[in-house]
Amino acid sequence: MCMMLFQTRPFWIEFRVPLSLVREKFLFYFGKEEIEIKDLEKAHSIIFKALTTSQEYILKRIKDHGALDSLLKISYIFGEVQSYYFSEKGARKKLVKNNVSPKGLVDTFEENKDIMRCILDASNIWIENCILYQSEDDQIISEKTVRESFVIDMDLLIDLYVCGMCSQAVSFLTLSKNNNGLTFEGVRITQFVPLGFNSALSIPCMTDSSITVCRCSSNSEICFL
Repeated sequence: MCMMLFQTRPFWIEFRVPLSLVREKFLFYFGKEEIEIKDLEKAHSIIFKALTTSQEYILKRIKDHGALDSLLKISYIFGEVQSYYFSEKGARKKLVKNNVSPKGLVDTFEENKDIMRCILDASNIWIENCILYQSEDDQIISEKTVRESFVIDMDLLIDLYVCGMCSQAVSFLTLSKNNNGLTFEGVRITQFVPLGFNSALSIPCMTDSSITVCRCSSNSEICFL
């Protein structure tokens, strides 16, 4: 008899990000814990503002700490998140292969997958931006600099997530504005405290009558109603 064990944890806990920091960032970017908007222009404005703010903060970090330091830190985040993404992807495939689908476990896998995709998308863009912002002063690098840069910068990790998440949301809101097949009925931005934790931040969900583009989280969501 062969027994298979499947286990995962919410992304922020796995990466040891204090959930109080995630909650603080959520409130900073979106103003309050729950917003429901029926107006497309207002929804676009709020999410676009969060996107722009996250971009400004990442850019300020590059200017303050140097392009090379930021490049190393974002590259390290990309590598760690990508490694965990592929690890969980393998586990998800085994779940499907063995026809195992416990709801809580599957939901966590899906939520983690969507969070990591947002981070990876944003990291790709900002790695390229760091390279473009590099100057001659950034060419000098020591072993100590590399060691100090190869850590998870938690503020930067969340900023990258918000940037990727809002960029995705803005794209679909723009498609809705242009009447390209997505029906807009409203946006809900909400956060609540799950049992045993302080708070959590999750991913956008955009749907029309027949297509779910990505899933909402049980912890917090940007969701097309």
